[in-house]
Amino acid sequence: MSRRSSEIKDKVFAFTKQENLLNDISIIYIGFSGGCDSTALVVLFKEIFKNINVVHFNHGIRGKDSGGDELWCRTFCKQRDIPFDSIQLNVPTNRMPSESIEMAARRLRLTYWKSRVTNQPGTAVMLAHHIDDKFENFFIRLSRGSNSSGLTGLRNISCVQGVTFLRPLLCLEKTEIIEYLHANKIFDFRHDKSNTDLRYKRNQIRHRIIPLLLESGLNKKGLLNSLNYIEGDAKYLELLTNQQHGDSTRLTIKDLLHLDFALWPRELRIWKNINCGNNAPIKGSLLKNLKKSLTQNVVHGAEFALSDTHNIKVDRDHLILQKKEIKKCGIDYCWDWIKQNTLFIPELCVELIAKKCDYSKDLNLNEHNCQYWNHKQIGSRLHIRQRKPGDRLRPFAIDKNIRVKKLIANAKLSVEEKQNLIIICNNKDDILWIPFVRRSNIAIVTPDTPKLVKITYNKLK
Repeated sequence: MSRRSSEIKDKVFAFTKQENLLNDISIIYIGFSGGCDSTALVVLFKEIFKNINVVHFNHGIRGKDSGGDELWCRTFCKQRDIPFDSIQLNVPTNRMPSESIEMAARRLRLTYWKSRVTNQPGTAVMLAHHIDDKFENFFIRLSRGSNSSGLTGLRNISCVQGVTFLRPLLCLEKTEIIEYLHANKIFDFRHDKSNTDLRYKRNQIRHRIIPLLLESGLNKKGLLNSLNYIEGDAKYLELLTNQQHGDSTRLTIKDLLHLDFALWPRELRIWKNINCGNNAPIKGSLLKNLKKSLTQNVVHGAEFALSDTHNIKVDRDHLILQKKEIKKCGIDYCWDWIKQNTLFIPELCVELIAKKCDYSKDLNLNEHNCQYWNHKQIGSRLHIRQRKPGDRLRPFAIDKNIRVKKLIANAKLSVEEKQNLIIICNNKDDILWIPFVRRSNIAIVTPDTPKLVKITYNKLK
């Protein structure tokens, strides 16, 4: 290892120790895109932490490049004996009407992390954000009118909806990360072409605004110090709000009006997080309208849109959090299981895993949550959907088609489980399997079947 590589590694490990990032942490999941930042993160922590797991997200928005990224990441981890998972998110399919692609991708990643690590003590997710990301985030939030907490939202340690995120590279600049990789003879990391597309605000800030500020003579170290001071102020206000709120789920109008308006966004955010597990920032427009309503003419029964899922309703002396009635979008995925061995279904927090194997007398063909299929007959593309009127299935060992509605009605499942069932079909939309209900007689396995594919259904939450 070169001297420079050793210096950068020591810098990261000293920062990790100083900030207590690994206190009480026994299992780490690393978000791995294959770019230089996450590649350096994986290499660094493979050296000092035994129990790391790497997760790559295929967002389904970059065409052939997505497949290339996933293959590179898989090969990289295999060569280093690092546990690897690739998760297909299908962002365009799961995007809500009010969301940008970036927002939808962030929401789906969080949904996956929640299903994977929530309620597992000592487990954290490690991300590869660095100093340059901190500057970019500041200017993006500044243009949105964020308060000090929003301006410094990229923290060394943060907890979002029960998931602990660690960012040990916030002590490094991008140039240092690339130096470290080159010093370790890693030159072929992946490049996301969208990172140079100036149609995106983040890229305009990265490639135009920040370089212009630095060229004009502004000191980068001074800017970073200012950010750290603002973050310290924000943490104090957050602590002050936490101490005054306690653990109460009840929020009275009197208590809210007693607070300085600077604490309102933090108070409402805590209240929302306690009641519905959502830690997203409170919009400025909501704060202004709510303050106007409560300080002028209080209208009992008035409602304000808090998020995509909840409203705030004004009652006589307190505020009520009401869940919106949201129409669930249908589940409809085309899954190329050969290219993508794991399909994540965020609507149900379920993953399907496909694995090739050989026939053996020791195979357990009666496992509850998986089935085996003839590899040649099943096809490479599967259709994952919900039940449609008129669906029929010819069950294994039965010589006639039976209505799926009848099969589900007879299954020993709860009402909720029946409502959330998925149907796995081949590319002709012939039903292959309804997990926990029945499988079909298509692509059956016999001792003469040379190659099999095992499909496993895992509930993550």
